[in-house]
Amino acid sequence: MPQIAEMTSKNFAILDCTLRDGGYYTKWDYSEDLLLYYFEAINQLPVDYVEIGYLNPVSGDSYHGAFYYLPVSTLEFCKTHCNKKLVAMIDEKFLSDTILLKILEKASGFIDMIRIAVKPENVAAAEKFSKEIKKAGFEVAINVMYATKWNNDLITKLAKVNAKYCNYLYIVDSYGGMLPKQLEQHLTLMTKLADVPLGFHGHNNLELATANSMTAIEKGVSIIDSTIMGMGRGAGNLRTELLLSILNKTHSLEIDFDVLYSLCSEFEDLKSHYKWGSNLPFMVSAIRSEQQDAVNSKVKKRFFSLNEEKEENLNLSGINVKLLEDKKVLLVGGGESVKTHSKAIKLWLNQNSEAILLFSSSKNVASLERTDNLKLHFLGGNEGKRLEKLLKRSNLKNHKGILAPEFFDTNNYIPENMEVYTLPSNLDDSYGRSITSLIFQLHKKFNFDQLLITGYDGYDQNASQEELELFHENQEIFDKYESEAIFSITPSKYKLKQISVYGLI
Repeated sequence: MPQIAEMTSKNFAILDCTLRDGGYYTKWDYSEDLLLYYFEAINQLPVDYVEIGYLNPVSGDSYHGAFYYLPVSTLEFCKTHCNKKLVAMIDEKFLSDTILLKILEKASGFIDMIRIAVKPENVAAAEKFSKEIKKAGFEVAINVMYATKWNNDLITKLAKVNAKYCNYLYIVDSYGGMLPKQLEQHLTLMTKLADVPLGFHGHNNLELATANSMTAIEKGVSIIDSTIMGMGRGAGNLRTELLLSILNKTHSLEIDFDVLYSLCSEFEDLKSHYKWGSNLPFMVSAIRSEQQDAVNSKVKKRFFSLNEEKEENLNLSGINVKLLEDKKVLLVGGGESVKTHSKAIKLWLNQNSEAILLFSSSKNVASLERTDNLKLHFLGGNEGKRLEKLLKRSNLKNHKGILAPEFFDTNNYIPENMEVYTLPSNLDDSYGRSITSLIFQLHKKFNFDQLLITGYDGYDQNASQEELELFHENQEIFDKYESEAIFSITPSKYKLKQISVYGLI
């Protein structure tokens, strides 16, 4: 295996990890045309390493493409078309002696450096594996995650990693929440204590990936990560084209800007489709050191508050079984079908005054006002604030709230003067914050006379990733309870039993 890359007119290496980090959006699938263009361009740019993907063991939990597993055919393709040093990553949590042996056998002759992603508390295990990787002739990097949570004691421990078995020890800003001053403090102490060359991998939640990376360069790191157009998990990474442009100015690094421009142009469609980049949920995840994609997904898929505070001293009462038992219940989702068919739905409600409305969101509350039916609302996150705005001019006597403490354990705003019920404590949380799952469990537990559904319209082919995930999750829930008396009374793309509201009135 070749030794560490020779620097050009800089004293540090650049590692472009577009294909690996960008895979969080593409599921590690890329078209051959894009790959050929990427490799042809990257070959002409002053990038020292190209990380092509993961060397993960087979996983049965969901679909992942070729660059998540890097089969030999993919390795051969990359080696044929890329003249840079090739890198692959493995998560320490997947490693065992047996798995590592298989990985090393597969990677031999194709991969120059293997990086181990590891939680800070498991660095000793990663170092044990790094010895074997190094002995097999590969360069090794240990990428230590969650740098915003590090303290001096941990840094002192990390600094003991043996340089004999590790080419680079990475500071990984997993949450994208580091400020340049904090990074500078980490690097000052690590440089003083560690013998291993240091690296930095930054995320861009707070739009500080560039500032942090330049701080790292100024403090003498030996390797910097970046991706084309910042394509990467969550808010993305330091942009390769921006880094190279800055280095052209600060280090007189020779850049073929025409090649760089053409390469970025090839990724425009991907960025337009996947829309990576920072947003407020990603910023909040950064300042709290929480998983960025998880926070963003919760906000888009659920009614989840970005505020940390919890309501105290709530006036709650347990739900009354007789409130729901043997009742007709209409579950109201957020789809447009509710507004489209609102006259017919309200006519049915007026004909069935004992029927209870269960709102999974506040989106269609206004469409079904002015009926005497009891209306129950799930108050997770900011849903209570949304609901209060909608009802501030209405009579609240027919509106009551529902909280499920085990599911909604963050901020829960309760509209003023609203009576609130709590759910039983023994409900299944397999679907996390899914209100749909809760309602279907209530249906089974309280033996509704009938559960009718409206506003669960489904999504078309232009749906976002979060919408598609929610669609599949809801369909799983529907399938689980398909034997129950459940019908959609308005059009739906879900596989649900259908009964028209117009046939009920």
